[in-house]
Amino acid sequence: MTSSFPAHATVPLSLRSPVARMLIDHNPFYLLSAACMLFGVFALNGSLDYSPIGVRKLLTMIVMLNVYEAIIIALAVFLLRRGIRRDALLLLIVEAFFLADVGFLNMEIFATHAAVGLLVNVLLLAAAAVKVGFIFRAAGIPLADPRMAFVMIQVAVLFAVPGLFASIARRHDDFLSPLVIYCGWWLAGALPVAYTMTVGSLDVFRRRSDGRAPGADVILSRVLLVLPMLSLIVHLCLANWVYKVTFHPLNAAPLLLGLAVLCGHADQHVTTLASRLRLHLALPMVAVALSALRFPPEMVIEVGPLSISPLRLTLLVATLVYLDGLWLHRHVYFAWAAGASLGMAGMGHSVGTIHHNSVQMARTSASTFDRLVPDTLAEWGVVSITAAFLLLAIGATISLTRRPPVVVEEAPLEAEA
Repeated sequence: MTSSFPAHATVPLSLRSPVARMLIDHNPFYLLSAACMLFGVFALNGSLDYSPIGVRKLLTMIVMLNVYEAIIIALAVFLLRRGIRRDALLLLIVEAFFLADVGFLNMEIFATHAAVGLLVNVLLLAAAAVKVGFIFRAAGIPLADPRMAFVMIQVAVLFAVPGLFASIARRHDDFLSPLVIYCGWWLAGALPVAYTMTVGSLDVFRRRSDGRAPGADVILSRVLLVLPMLSLIVHLCLANWVYKVTFHPLNAAPLLLGLAVLCGHADQHVTTLASRLRLHLALPMVAVALSALRFPPEMVIEVGPLSISPLRLTLLVATLVYLDGLWLHRHVYFAWAAGASLGMAGMGHSVGTIHHNSVQMARTSASTFDRLVPDTLAEWGVVSITAAFLLLAIGATISLTRRPPVVVEEAPLEAEA
């Protein structure tokens, strides 16, 4: 039985099978390809059970992955020029996913050989700048856009942190102090502040007022701004596992402080003012609460007579965050919060020392107040005379600041004719 359609004709959509319709309309092969590549990378570099491999094998996989990314970018640009925007956008999102070092190859090469890892990551950073430039141009975003600078800052920090960890651990017999990982979290916490200083607002994450779907530039901006940050957080968490270091909840404190600044400066819309103010005020409190938990003694740095601990450092930075909120929102709550944070930072480096010093200060203040209160009638007389002169000076100051009343002369009435 022969078909009634010519050999060159396209089968109508209504006659396609559901499976064929799904494959043609949604084209899941790009995502399947990315999943296969990612699984292959994890399987070959031993990330599933963390078994170290040689430098040559790592370099081969890095080159292979970069060739794969170059093909993705070239295919996406070609599809954009042909007007096939959906598939092109999907490819660019997949490329942004690989750009964030999801295969952890950059981290692995540092752990294997520090010098080779430094050279390779410098080259990969240069290649990442070229990739991001192609992605931005393909999405219609100018290279001078501040988002380009921030994405590169994130990628640079993402590539540098594993190298710093590996270099420090190699000098201490593969031991990494919790303080070093804590410093890495401070780098992550500085990124939201860097976003505020470069991009300035979160308008790219707001929904369109007309209800239409966001354009390719907005979608790619969201992916490129979020994915490297998430990848950096995963790298920092994995560092605790790789170097057998206990994870402390206070590691999240720097990130919360940075997010407080970002939320406060997110936009200038009146509708979001209350939520921005609350987040700017509440997130540093959560950061201080996390830092108040128990931390190991090696995380305390002695600077002369001063002990710099995670709690004291968080309190000092929280003071700056609250002063920024006072300048931005002009609300007295931030002044009180800044004063309280600075006061607690001056009282001690831990909850125990703050409690001890506050009790001692209360006792000293009470004894000082007792000495200031007059005991005899003659002492009360001296206080009364002093108060008389003081009140006289205050009254004179108020009187001298007043202006004399202006007398308005009334014109004489003319005699009636």
